[in-house]
Amino acid sequence: MPTATSDAGGPPYDVVCLSCSCWDVLATCDDYPALDEKRPLEGMSEQGGGQAATAAAAVARLGGRAAFVGRVGDDAAGSRIRESLEQAGVDISWGLATVAGARSQWAFCVAERASGRRAILWRPATTGELDAKQIDRERLLQTRVLLIDGHRPAASLAAARWAHGASIPVVADLERPVAHLDELLRLASYPILPEALALELTDAHDWEQAGARLAGRTDGTLVLTLGARGSAAFPRARPCYQRAFEIPVVDTTGAGDVYHGAFALAVARGEGLAPAMRYASAAAALSCRALGGRAGLPTDAEVGELLARGEPG
Repeated sequence: MPTATSDAGGPPYDVVCLSCSCWDVLATCDDYPALDEKRPLEGMSEQGGGQAATAAAAVARLGGRAAFVGRVGDDAAGSRIRESLEQAGVDISWGLATVAGARSQWAFCVAERASGRRAILWRPATTGELDAKQIDRERLLQTRVLLIDGHRPAASLAAARWAHGASIPVVADLERPVAHLDELLRLASYPILPEALALELTDAHDWEQAGARLAGRTDGTLVLTLGARGSAAFPRARPCYQRAFEIPVVDTTGAGDVYHGAFALAVARGEGLAPAMRYASAAAALSCRALGGRAGLPTDAEVGELLARGEPG
C-alpha cells in the first residue's frame, strides 16, 4: 500500500485534476424497463460527479492533497458542485471558475440492482471551453502528478504540454474520441482508456491486440480498464494484468474515475506500475459499495485492509 507523502521540500499538491465536474442525481431499480414500460425507483441520492472532479475527491479521501481546475455555472448545480468538492477536502480556491449565466453539467444515473450496472443520461454544461489562458499555470505545476480528462481537450492538451515540459507525470483519463486525442496519447505518462475505446480506435479483435497497437502511439505506459475483469498495462511487449477485486456491488458509477484518482495518487507517492494498478483496483472496487461515485469513496486504511487479504494479483 502506498505510504503517506512527505510535505518536506515537495510541491503543495499530490494530484491536480483538470476538466470535468458534474452534479449527479442517482437512483436504483430492480431491472431496467423497456421502452413504454415503467419501474419504481428507490434509493434516490444527489452528489457530486464528473471524471476529474470525482478523481480529485478520491485523492483527498485517500489522504492525498488534491486541487481541481474547471468551470461551473452560477446555477444551483454549480453551487452544489463547489460545495461537494470543498467538503471532500479538494482545493478549488484558484482553479474552479464560475461562469455567470451558464448552466453546469448535470446527470441522471440509474443503477440496476440485479447486475450493479448503470445507465446515465446527462445534460451538457453551457460554460464554454476552458481557455488555457485562464489557467494559473504556475499553481497547476505545483504538483507531483497532473490528471486530465477529455471533456476539455484543448485545456487538457495545454496542461499536459506544461506538465510534460516540467517532467511532471500526466495521467490522462480518455474515455471517448476527442479532439487532440493522438497528442494526448503521446504526451501522457499514463494514458488510461476503457476497453471499448481501445477496440474502437484500433479495430482489434480483443483488448490485448488493441493495447499492443495503441502502446506504440504513446511515449508513456498505456493502461486499459476492463470493467469487472480488471485492468492491464503495456509497459513492454507483454501486458501487465491486474484482476478486479470482488466485493458486493451496489453501483459502478464513478468506479473508473476513482481508479484514475487512486492510480495518480499512487504514482505521486512513488509507487511502481504494478502496485499502483493494484491500489487503484482496490479503491475502485470499494467505491462500488454505495450508490453514486462519491458515497462509497474509500479511505487509505480501507484500501489497505482489502489489499492485506492478498487477492487478487
